[in-house]
Amino acid sequence: MNRYIKKVEWCDARHLYLAVPLTDNIHVYCVDYMPYEELPIVGLASLEVSDAVNEGLRIWTSKLTATLPERPDVPNTAISLRLTATDGTVYLMGFGKRPHPKITVSDMHPSNASGLCACCFQAELKGPIPTLTLCS
Repeated sequence: MNRYIKKVEWCDARHLYLAVPLTDNIHVYCVDYMPYEELPIVGLASLEVSDAVNEGLRIWTSKLTATLPERPDVPNTAISLRLTATDGTVYLMGFGKRPHPKITVSDMHPSNASGLCACCFQAELKGPIPTLTLCS
């Protein structure tokens, strides 16, 4: 399932220790304010969510791909991403417990002088819990 993301924000995952995933494994409820910092994305980001059953255990894979105008300072700690889709739905990728998203930032160099120089920001999360919808 693909979703288009218009806003990407991140914060240190330790701030989400009070986040409670609901029993349906689709929604999460956050009790306190979280100090999110917005990433300046270019255009829309893409969120792909898939699942597979391996030895009787369902493993969810969520992959976020966004283009940024410059390389961000990725913290050395575990982070959580809050994603706002074009339809207004807010998703939470990773929270206070493991697993946490794996962040990869790569530079994009154009093949011609008029091309776009930017960074490709990718976050991947694999685990038994999918990217959750945030309840307020």
